[in-house]
Amino acid sequence: MPDQPALIGDYRILDLLGRGGMGVVYVAEHVASGEAAAVKTVRVPTESSLESLRREIHALSSLHHPGVVRIRDHGIADGMPWYAMDLLRGRTLRDYFRAWWGEPTEPRSDTRNIRGPAHDLDAEPAAAQLRLGGVPPFTIAGCLGLFRRICAPLAFLHGEGLVHRDLSPTNIFILDGERPTLFDFGLAAHFRTDSARDVLEVGGQAVGTTHYMAPEQVRGEVVDARADVYALGCILYEAVTGRPPFLGETRAAVLWQHVEDLPPAASALNPALPAELDDLLARMLAKRPRDRIGYVADVARALDRLGATPDPDGDDGRPPPRSYTYRSGVCGRGAWLDRFDAVIAQLEARQGGCAVISGEGGVGKTRLVAEIATRAASRGLRVITGECQPVAITTAGDADADVHAAPLQISSIT
Repeated sequence: MPDQPALIGDYRILDLLGRGGMGVVYVAEHVASGEAAAVKTVRVPTESSLESLRREIHALSSLHHPGVVRIRDHGIADGMPWYAMDLLRGRTLRDYFRAWWGEPTEPRSDTRNIRGPAHDLDAEPAAAQLRLGGVPPFTIAGCLGLFRRICAPLAFLHGEGLVHRDLSPTNIFILDGERPTLFDFGLAAHFRTDSARDVLEVGGQAVGTTHYMAPEQVRGEVVDARADVYALGCILYEAVTGRPPFLGETRAAVLWQHVEDLPPAASALNPALPAELDDLLARMLAKRPRDRIGYVADVARALDRLGATPDPDGDDGRPPPRSYTYRSGVCGRGAWLDRFDAVIAQLEARQGGCAVISGEGGVGKTRLVAEIATRAASRGLRVITGECQPVAITTAGDADADVHAAPLQISSIT
């Protein structure tokens, strides 16, 4: 590890705040104003660490909500990207779990996220999550109230078309003992857009933190906000029982259970819990996204019905989340996907080529390409995406449209 830098951008580095597998965070102060901040940069400039930091900067630059950590500045220093954010003072939700339930019996880290082909699950030990004995010093209503407040920034995030993909107790900060703040957006991804053009997101890799990954994440699929609903369900389950829904000797064993098994009812582990909370958790942890609660706002309303303590601040100063809908899966494109499976096989054999898909706007080109790219990535191929901005048409009639053409067509495969 190189020596701690004295200066990053306009920020004087004061101390090390934290270090992860890819990033490092420092306590810093702005040189001109003296204002305290946290500065994050990469430890080693690998492809994955640079991509992760780029995602964070891109996501946080577009988000403005009191429940989402605020980015202040970003740039390049000595060839390394960095960004400055608010210095949060408080405890993470993981710290609260430790206070409520005690330390894990084997405190190996359970917060390291995984990143790799969906079929390549390693056999490393998963963090032991069996808790020591004891009664948590909280009321059920108070715990549900805390999660009710977590719903507000998460619903806002989803309304902006972003899915966090790495929600965990370690990535939720609690300020002043009651105000949740989401951070660590290194895996954040777009899942929709309000523009006429869809966003191309590519799956094929299992990414996330082992104990909080939705089944579709484990399979390496392109995910939407319902993956965060699943993760929130896992975190809520752990908050009220002292353990996550699934335990296992290895990460692969835990991930398999996310896909195939049902967890014990929370009330079987904590008899003080109402049956209605079991029902809510079952709906949040449904295996198929279409069977899951679709919106965090619906989770919040369910928590209210269960008696969650009200937010002392109400909704003052919080922008309301935008409404959104989920896109459907790929339907009726089986023959084309089969053709592209053959193209992917050629790429695996190092036989290059070019395929062009054309069609009018809105007929599903991006959705089809996303599925093709996800299939390629799941087979270990490198996928690089780019975007061409549409050219403005200034004069009516400048663009000729073939109204008799098929709505979506493969122009060529070579």
